[in-house]
Amino acid sequence: MLGGYRLPSLTTVVCGLFVAYILQSVWTLGQLFVHPSCPAPTDCYQPLIATNPPLQLLAFTSLSRSPSHPRELELVHRLNSFPYDTPYEELLEVQLPLRVRNNGSYFLHLFLTPPHIEPEDWSDLVRGEHSVYAFSHLTEYQVPAASTFTLLGEDNTQAQKEKENKEQQQNKQHHTAQKAVTHFQSQVTFNILTDPVGLPRQDLPYDLGHALRLDSRGRYLPILHVDTLSARTRDLVEVTPDLTHTNLTLKYFPISTGS
Repeated sequence: MLGGYRLPSLTTVVCGLFVAYILQSVWTLGQLFVHPSCPAPTDCYQPLIATNPPLQLLAFTSLSRSPSHPRELELVHRLNSFPYDTPYEELLEVQLPLRVRNNGSYFLHLFLTPPHIEPEDWSDLVRGEHSVYAFSHLTEYQVPAASTFTLLGEDNTQAQKEKENKEQQQNKQHHTAQKAVTHFQSQVTFNILTDPVGLPRQDLPYDLGHALRLDSRGRYLPILHVDTLSARTRDLVEVTPDLTHTNLTLKYFPISTGS
């Protein structure tokens, strides 16, 4: 004790730090759902999407993660007038190249561009002032699902149960020993930030600032985002050597800041 002042106990200090951590975590989480303030228009990036620009959606498949030439892309979908204000869904049939069927990787490349841009105009596609890009993995490696399942009846005898348990264990060991093979992601969900809101030039959240791209007038382009968190294991299709085509569902949902 110094001059009548008692130092806080270790328990009090730990509890105080814990409460501070909880409050900081709550504040940080809350920032994800609060639109960043924009004190004055001159202090903010204004959105191109506020002018309701016509946009087209182009979807390509490719064996390359970072294609450098249109020959590396296969156009699978083109929507000249993309309704980005409303949810949208499209079922596509895509070809699986031999390399993918031999356990290779496959990618989806999405572009938002002005409608006059042609898919083969590579320079305008990737360097156009108002072109927006996102990509997604279409394949991942998984151990194939077990081909047989043992169903247990409610009135099985003990001997039957022991036999079936042994078979299940053998199937499990066989399943574990199997190699991971290419599976195709049959559903891809993507989003665009459609809120016509200004974003502050200072103190912009990292996830937004990292995604911003500006045109020559300082307006930020539509933010295109592939929702990888919506991917589900049940949407994976095992790629076999004889699977030359498969279905791909594109799902789109407009989102707002804080979503």
